[in-house]
Amino acid sequence: MPTAASRTSSGRGAKPAPSPSPGAARARATRGCGRTAPSRGRRRRGLHHGLSALARGALSFAGRTALVTGASDGSIAIELVKLLLTGGARVVVTTSQQTPERVRFYRRLYQRYGARGSELAVVPFNQGSRQDIQRLVAWLVSTEKTTVGGTQRVVKDPWLVDLLVPFGAVGEEATLAELSDRSMATLRVLLYGVEALVSECARAFSRLHVRETRTHVLLPLSPNHGQFGNDGLYGEAKAALEAMLNRWGSEQAAWGGTPPSSAPASAGCAAPAS
Repeated sequence: MPTAASRTSSGRGAKPAPSPSPGAARARATRGCGRTAPSRGRRRRGLHHGLSALARGALSFAGRTALVTGASDGSIAIELVKLLLTGGARVVVTTSQQTPERVRFYRRLYQRYGARGSELAVVPFNQGSRQDIQRLVAWLVSTEKTTVGGTQRVVKDPWLVDLLVPFGAVGEEATLAELSDRSMATLRVLLYGVEALVSECARAFSRLHVRETRTHVLLPLSPNHGQFGNDGLYGEAKAALEAMLNRWGSEQAAWGGTPPSSAPASAGCAAPAS
């Protein structure tokens, strides 16, 4: 369960952050298709332009908050963290093992890629745990204060998540005939944890009556829906995540943002990941 966080920000070294305590915009999960989706050519040109701008360091993420899970060394998610830090974002990364070695890894990462104004917070977290998901989101959107010399001051404002990257994953080698309790635990991380993170962010935003902010969700999709085999319930999880793209429309009033009758939704992008 999240019990502490290590935070690194411009001009500061890593230091313990307050423990998550109960305390955001409605979430949306989309890919480049839908009622208002641009043409394939426009999407391709837009993607090329965005990637080129990122490579040149021409995009700014200043003032933006990203929540990234599964950002271990050598992962796809850690490359996104590098880009976000370079652009000046506040990035909250989760780790299932908050060891001194892991904290040092993230400190070196920030020292190399952190731009002026960027911030990196490292929080212990299990994506397969409903309690961890609830506590993490509650901490993100909470205000925390401390008393110094009899004067109370805010040490943490609510952090509304602009970008959610739920890339936490657990590997498994198993055929259909070898499924076990471990397979079910893996499914909780790959599927249930992703959907629960999205829904918890939506609920938090609803409680706070946030209307001017949207959370963009980058889904960890994959074309591997069982074609490779011997990977447990990985293919089933990835296929099921695509159902979220449909549910964003059918359940929009509950968690997908402003209903189309009030403000037509625009299409975003959910890219496949491994």
